[in-house]
Amino acid sequence: MTRFLDAASAAKIKGESGKQAVKAEYHAQIMVKGDAKFTGSIDLDAHF
Repeated sequence: MTRFLDAASAAKIKGESGKQAVKAEYHAQIMVKGDAKFTGSIDLDAHF
């Protein structure tokens, strides 16, 4: 697991690896800069 997914789990939120929790139509709009890596996502609409 990643730190992001560990934190999501600790908060009782289901995390998914990569962009799996994000609708496919939005994948290209989510970017990171520099050495950052996209390691996980959560579906806030489903959670709340």
